[in-house]
Amino acid sequence: MPSDHAHKHEGGIHKKKSTKKKHKKKRSSQAADNTSAADTHGHHHGKKWKTAPDADGHHNEASRKAAQAKAARAAIVASKRNEKVEPQHLSALRKQAIAINRTKFAHPEKNKRVRAPGPRPSDLPPRLKLGMRYDEESIVSLYDAVLHNDVKTITSVVTEVSKEASRLQGQYPRGTLLHLAAHKGSEEIISHLLKNGGDVNSVDELGNIPLHRATVRGDVKIIKLILTYDVKETKKQLVARNIDGLTVVQLATQHSLEKIRSTYINHMKLEKLEMSAEDRMVAASLVAHEKDKEAAAKARAK
Repeated sequence: MPSDHAHKHEGGIHKKKSTKKKHKKKRSSQAADNTSAADTHGHHHGKKWKTAPDADGHHNEASRKAAQAKAARAAIVASKRNEKVEPQHLSALRKQAIAINRTKFAHPEKNKRVRAPGPRPSDLPPRLKLGMRYDEESIVSLYDAVLHNDVKTITSVVTEVSKEASRLQGQYPRGTLLHLAAHKGSEEIISHLLKNGGDVNSVDELGNIPLHRATVRGDVKIIKLILTYDVKETKKQLVARNIDGLTVVQLATQHSLEKIRSTYINHMKLEKLEMSAEDRMVAASLVAHEKDKEAAAKARAK
């Protein structure tokens, strides 16, 4: 008897185990079905939904919005791939600045910014007060004041004591306020800068003196104002050369500014100066180059 009871008991245990295995098989099949549905519609694995899916196969609004956002991102990526990259037209000045910066900062470990020895210069305006609070008075941009012909700001800030007229500022090629005024400013601003420390022989980062920039501008009145302000400096201005080795006479010849060129020639005669044969040849080649550029621009316009 004990042996039969034990046998029955063992049989009962064996049957229970088999039913558990059957339940496990059913659960695994349901999970597989849910997994396939999740792969199709982007839902969570093994999740049972109380509502039936809509025509797009989504059970709730969140699932639908996620799918729409994913489709929108895919459309943007596809459109970006089909876009054509248009070439950038950079000016010669911009290309030169890029080349200089690449050369200058090619080795950052060798060109680290080092703080200058000694105390902070007293002529610089204080940027921050104690407690990291900004100054109550706004910082005046003299560069913008010259660009906008703000005579009142220039006359109130720029004095011989401030030394602002001789300080390099602005973007590359940085120059003094007199450089900027010769290119963009008014006669009143130029005359004030000349009386308050403006140097007619100061050079910017391309070797131009203010008269070089005034020549490119093409205003005869401003050229005469700068050239004749100090008679002792007239000769230096006429023989000064920029980084390309060009004088103001050659620039006037290059841009076909005959009135300005004749003004320079007359002052050269008074100073007993003459253009060399090499300078004349360079000026003639520059004129031919400018004509070729104009012809090419007209051909492109057609």
